[in-house]
Amino acid sequence: MTGADIMKDIRREYERDRAAAESRRGERQAEIYAEIPRVAEIDAEISRIGIAMTRRAISGGGSGGDGGIGNLTREREGLLAASRFPADYLTNVHKCPKCHDTGRAGAEECDCLKARVIDAYCGYSGLMSDVFARENFDTFDITLYSASKDPKFGVSPRQSVKAAYALCVKFCADFGEVYKNLLFYGSAGLGKTFMLNCVAGELLRKGRSVVYQTAGALFKRVEELRFGARENAGAARLMELVMECDLLIIDDLGAEFATSVTIAELFNIINTRLLSRRPVCISTNLTPDELKAQYSERIVSRLHGDYVKVAFFGEDIRLGKRYGRV
Repeated sequence: MTGADIMKDIRREYERDRAAAESRRGERQAEIYAEIPRVAEIDAEISRIGIAMTRRAISGGGSGGDGGIGNLTREREGLLAASRFPADYLTNVHKCPKCHDTGRAGAEECDCLKARVIDAYCGYSGLMSDVFARENFDTFDITLYSASKDPKFGVSPRQSVKAAYALCVKFCADFGEVYKNLLFYGSAGLGKTFMLNCVAGELLRKGRSVVYQTAGALFKRVEELRFGARENAGAARLMELVMECDLLIIDDLGAEFATSVTIAELFNIINTRLLSRRPVCISTNLTPDELKAQYSERIVSRLHGDYVKVAFFGEDIRLGKRYGRV
């Protein structure tokens, strides 16, 4: 499926959403008319007066004031206020109240459109309903981490991950106001991806656009874009999203097959987003020394200088769960 096909599908989704909204409005209006017949009479009278005023204006006779519409509107508002129906019962019918299911808020793309595009290219529908439901700040279990002090780090894994949890909660709370990048590093199975899912889910629920990709999947798209036999609209659109989304998450950096092309593109992504002050969260199983060995000095200097580094250490939680040790 091409990028143009995807956008056509998204536009059709919006058309269906608007049709559903109009259907809801009609159903709710029928409810109101059945319970408060006077509102139906008022709406019919307002419509009749409006048509008459338009005809007079066209014929050059002037509008002749509001024809009593103001009084009728106030009566209608009073009847609804005294009823069981909320004040916005007829207007709060759209999936997105910001753009009224058009995809545009004024001259800008609405956040809901950005989210739909990311969903189409990154497959978030299943992830949102499955992974984020299991892995979020509310389900995070600090007791899975040892309370024994680690001699290398001077604190226990539990103390360390508690601080990491607090950092991520604050990162989400301050997002858009405080610019910050995060780098999680440590062995596999220590909760780095879980924590990234917490951040991604929280910000997506707040309406932020988030692109979440493993390093392997991201750089596979880079190679498709660079070396594809024909123009790859999907890869090109993904790279636009990578550069422009509110938050970019790169999971498992270092697990991909690194080439001169992927290293150059990683630098381009990190540097471009630094210059535009768009946050990035990265997780890796590599130590800082291993990062230096695998990537260019320019990349490592930016990771060390412009990212808050968080070490994850302790016993492998995934293996512990599997074998009943935690």
